[in-house]
Amino acid sequence: MTHPLLSWYLAQLQADERLVSAVEAEVGPQRAGEPYSDGSGIASGDAYPSYPWGSPDVELEFMERWHPRSVLALIAAHRAILTLHSPAIHQAIRYDQPHGEPGLYCPTCIGGTPCECCPVNHPDNVWPCNTVRVLVSTHASRDGFDPSWGPT
Repeated sequence: MTHPLLSWYLAQLQADERLVSAVEAEVGPQRAGEPYSDGSGIASGDAYPSYPWGSPDVELEFMERWHPRSVLALIAAHRAILTLHSPAIHQAIRYDQPHGEPGLYCPTCIGGTPCECCPVNHPDNVWPCNTVRVLVSTHASRDGFDPSWGPT
């Protein structure tokens, strides 16, 4: 059972990785590896000859902070958080579903498995948990984001 939020968000992370790979393929080989003699290299000597050096300092700082390596590390961190907060299926009877529909919950957030008497769809027990909702909301401006996936 795959939740639509999870499918959508993993696709967003893959799209981000493809974009980073395209940037690295285009710009990476052009890097000198050393700052220019005037000291205009960025990211500890990681020069970008294809970028306009007349850029304001704040723009250069932005490019340094969003270096492809930093973006890839951020994507890896998001995937790790998703792994820590993976949904699990609980077969207990939900108090709003008298026929025993299985519910999704976050074992990390509730500290294990809910017992048979726990209301599985209690706000603290359901998946997506608020950790995942906050994480996914970083991509809320993208097509396909469902506003109901935002933090509660």
